[in-house]
Amino acid sequence: MPVHTDIVIIDNGPRVVCDGCNTEYTDRDNCGGFLFGTNAYCPSCATLMLPKIKEYGEEQFIKAWCPPGVKFKDWVLHLRGGDNTVKIISQEERP
Repeated sequence: MPVHTDIVIIDNGPRVVCDGCNTEYTDRDNCGGFLFGTNAYCPSCATLMLPKIKEYGEEQFIKAWCPPGVKFKDWVLHLRGGDNTVKIISQEERP
């Protein structure tokens, strides 16, 4: 049976949400945060997570830091390079 792939693309526009606490930063001016693996963590989550990251020796997974004075939302949108979409990919066998 052939496998059919469905792709749904959701454009989030300027919406930015922390990957840790799910707080929306679209209308917030908070600065700071970091990229841990592929997840962007807001200033609050970054502050809470950093001690454990250091304790477990996982600093190498911090891929980037939000530059001083840059709003978290602006930095995340810059990281995404204009592609602020979520792609949902599903596959199923169909006759």
